[in-house]
Amino acid sequence: MPTKTFLCIVFLMLTCLLQAQTPRIDSLKKVIVAQEPSSQQLSSIYRLLLDNASLSNDTLAHYAEKGYQLAIKLKDKPRASLMRYYTGYSMARSGIIDGRLDSLIQKELKTLAYKDDYKEPYARFIMLDANRLTRSNKIKEAMQLYYGLLPLLEKDRDTVMLLNLQLNMSTGPSMMGHFNETLKVVHPALAMARVYNQHHYSITALQVEGLLNSNAGICFLHLYEADHQQLYADSCLYYTTRSIEIGEQIQSLYVRCASMNVKGLMLSYVNRVAEAEQLLQAGLQLRKQIGDPLYTVSDMTVLASFYSATGKPQQGVVLCMEALQIARERKMSAAIVLVYNTLAECYRKAGDNAMYAQTVQQLSSFKDTMYRENSARAIAELQTQYEVQKKENTIIQQQLDITRKNQQLYGVAGILLAAAAIAVILFISYRKRQQLKMRMIHEEEKILSAQAVKEAEEQERKRIAADLHDNLGAYAASMVSNVNQLQMMTPVVAAERPVQELRNNSLSIVSELTDTIWVLKREALTLTAISDRIKVFLQRIQPSYPHIHAGVVDELDYDHSLPPSQAFHLYRILQEAINNAFRHSGADEVLVIFQGGESWQVTVKDNGKGLPADAEKQGAGNGLYNMRARANEAGWQLHWKENEGGGTAVVVSAG
Repeated sequence: MPTKTFLCIVFLMLTCLLQAQTPRIDSLKKVIVAQEPSSQQLSSIYRLLLDNASLSNDTLAHYAEKGYQLAIKLKDKPRASLMRYYTGYSMARSGIIDGRLDSLIQKELKTLAYKDDYKEPYARFIMLDANRLTRSNKIKEAMQLYYGLLPLLEKDRDTVMLLNLQLNMSTGPSMMGHFNETLKVVHPALAMARVYNQHHYSITALQVEGLLNSNAGICFLHLYEADHQQLYADSCLYYTTRSIEIGEQIQSLYVRCASMNVKGLMLSYVNRVAEAEQLLQAGLQLRKQIGDPLYTVSDMTVLASFYSATGKPQQGVVLCMEALQIARERKMSAAIVLVYNTLAECYRKAGDNAMYAQTVQQLSSFKDTMYRENSARAIAELQTQYEVQKKENTIIQQQLDITRKNQQLYGVAGILLAAAAIAVILFISYRKRQQLKMRMIHEEEKILSAQAVKEAEEQERKRIAADLHDNLGAYAASMVSNVNQLQMMTPVVAAERPVQELRNNSLSIVSELTDTIWVLKREALTLTAISDRIKVFLQRIQPSYPHIHAGVVDELDYDHSLPPSQAFHLYRILQEAINNAFRHSGADEVLVIFQGGESWQVTVKDNGKGLPADAEKQGAGNGLYNMRARANEAGWQLHWKENEGGGTAVVVSAG
């Protein structure tokens, strides 16, 4: 058997990521038999099908159908699609790559998309379709499918499925004889597989690494055949040895078998005949254990060719006769031709000219029979197609006659329908324009109304500020003046304290009115303005607490502006926090820190004794309650926390 033909078969086999672990297969079969029809049994069938290289094609098709029926019964659509994939794969493995397989693939892809639980079946069907195209020698179309799937798997970071895809992608260039291009795909994929397998234990990923090593070995074998460089031979032996080691590690008959045959051929090229024979025989035994008749016959012809080339043609004859019997029983016409060619070569090398002539005659007769059968089948198919076409032409002619008779009626009806459609479209367009016009009018009215309300609110705010200043402010100032006169005029000592309190209260009224008017008279206040006002407030109350050092720190990268109502709330919150720190904290230092960037935050911190653990939850009086109410109204965050060095920090920040 020519090496290139054998290796093309191996390449197509390697494109299907399969596991072959016979102990595990036997165990899974027993589990499936013992289980009742359920989701657990469906999962067991799925695990069995992942190991499909160790299943015969009939067994594979049987379990795929069994799993499909169970998935339909359980209404598990993703698993049902996966079972359909394995049905399609069994067809491809049997050499069925015609319209039946294409119909199955396209039917499933119409209902699938790369999302949620359907990602795996979608990706597998795309790769199966590409594999079908590859087997039909449509390499370009297959590669387009692979490259369309690649970004989806990369975005999803599905490493195992991505490795499976790259294994499939290495098939196209190799089938076209571009082995250096194949290695450009295989080497990065191998690097990815090694890294992944160093950090994860996945039989599937190890299987891919083994098959990628086998693919690399095949490429270097072909390169050696073209240019007998020792480097190519060494590389082939390195990669196939590594593949066999991985196959032994995961007990995969499939990986070991493929690499044994490639390594055996390479050893025969470098005159290590004994080792080559041992590997080829071991590979054939594994192939028989797997139970795939097509590739068993293929491996037998490879070994027979090896015997013919190494002076053992009689052993080659024995193998060919066994292979011929299997091929005839299975009706594998292409394989029979292959075996006859190899058998004839073995007889020629053995010097048995009579059997050589007889085998050549049998080969010729078999080819003639195949030709006649194929010709008869082709003629029958052509006759059937002719009859079908004839009937279709008659039906088309009848339909054409009916069409001509009704053409005028349909034409008039079409014109009327078109006119009606145009009228409806014009009416709808008119209505949409009117509705749009009305919406624009309403929006304009809303804008004008909002603007009028805003202007009215602004005027009212300014009027209130002016009234407070002109009326209550004047009265408060008069009260302070009157109290001062009363202090100078009243000689009674007992009246000094009430008079002093009255004076202090009058001053407080003036101060509060001043703060309120300061806020109301402005359309917006910056954090810097509020910071300056807090500095004035600290200067006003500092004399009453000479033992406390107070200050304001500005760390404003961006000076945020607040509307008057929010500015007033912030000012009052900070006032209350400062008063609490001065009166109750027992601190000797109080700092107010303004911070501004993309957002803003103001902190009042002291080094006092701090709040009780449950003070914030209990409310600690009206002061904290009012602070919380102001913050909530403005939509801010307000919380209390302990400083690392002791004391309390009150933090108010934009929500």
